[in-house]
Amino acid sequence: MKPTKTVAKIAATLLALGTTAVLTGTAQASAPTTPEQARATPEQARAAAGRTDLRLTLTHPEADTTPARTTILKCGPTGGTHPSARSACAELAARRGTIEQPPAGGVCTMVYAPVLAEATGTYDGRRVSFKKQYGNDCELHQHTGVVFEF
Repeated sequence: MKPTKTVAKIAATLLALGTTAVLTGTAQASAPTTPEQARATPEQARAAAGRTDLRLTLTHPEADTTPARTTILKCGPTGGTHPSARSACAELAARRGTIEQPPAGGVCTMVYAPVLAEATGTYDGRRVSFKKQYGNDCELHQHTGVVFEF
C-alpha cells in the first residue's frame, strides 16, 4: 500500500470519528447564539458568566408506562428543582460544563432498557444542547455522574 493511500485512509477515519462524536451528542456548550446573548451589554455578560440554567430530561423510549422526567438545574447561585443541585453543579464545574465524562469505574448489567438524556439551556453564559441515548440507567450514570440523577 502506498503511503499516500494510508494517510488518506487515516484522515477519512479521523473525519468519520469526529462526525460521529458530534452526531452522538458529545458536543457541549458553544458560543452565544441567541439574539439576546449577542446584544448583551458587558455588564449583562459578566452577570451571566458563572450562571447555569439547564433543563434536564430523561425519557425511556421503550417503556410504555414510564413518563419523561424533567428537572431544572441552576448554578451560580445553586437552585432549581434538581435534588442534588450542589453536587451536580460541582461536577459540571470540574468538567467545565461538559455533560458527559469518561465512564466511572464499575460494571453495569447487560440489560437493555434504553434511556434518552437531554440537556438544554446555558452553562456559564454559553448555550448547551446535549442529547444522547444510553443502553440503561447504569450506563447513563457512568457517563454523566450526578447531573442526571433525579
